[in-house]
Formats: sequence, C-alpha cells, structure tokens
Amino acid sequence: MNQRILIVGALAVATSVGCKSSTGPRLPLSATLSPPSGTIGRCNSVQMSVSLLDREGAPVTADSIHWRSSDSSIASVSATGVVKALNNSEGVTITATEFAYGSSASAQATFNINSTGPASSPCA
Repeated sequence: MNQRILIVGALAVATSVGCKSSTGPRLPLSATLSPPSGTIGRCNSVQMSVSLLDREGAPVTADSIHWRSSDSSIASVSATGVVKALNNSEGVTITATEFAYGSSASAQATFNINSTGPASSPCA
C-alpha cells in the first residue's frame, strides 16, 4: 500500500508542475518598439507601436503606455505614440514604458531627423 501512495503522489506532483496558473494578471516582461529606428523628415510624423510579452513569451495587452522623447525640442511624442520631428538631429530616443501591477517593461527607438525644407521655418 505504501508503494501505491508514492506512485500517486509522484503523478500529482508531475501534473501540477506542468500546469500554468490562470490566476493573477500577466505581467509585461519585455517590450519591442516598431519601427525600431530610422530617419524622419523634419516636420513629418511616424506612428509608433509597442509589443509586450510576458515571462512565457505570450503577448500582453497594454494598459497604459508612457511615451517619452529624450529631447522634446527635437521630436515630440504624443500619448498615443505619434512622433513628430521638429528639428534636425543626429539622434533622438523615444522610450515607451508599460507599468502594470508594480512591474514595468520598456523599449527604445532612435531616430535621425533630416530637413525636408528650410531649417528655420517652423513645423505646422
């Protein structure tokens, strides 16, 4: 009888280790921006998107992404991820960070800004 209990106990442990828990939120572990880098013509815009993955590599839906430009006088970024190139630069970094349940995931993209017209004229 002891031998039978050990076998059943081993099966129960093996089964529970292989199961994925469906309780609790799936936290973002990694983020990827698209496009990852490039050149934007001065006074033009590009829509950024972010992909989030959990620790198992499954996609996670973003709740509240915080967008930031390393220099808002070179390129601004809206709350929806639209980057507008304002002035010429060899590189401006756009960062997207998702905060969820005390966890965060960030990604960065770097862009060069080139003139498409006179550098002194303001962008509309």
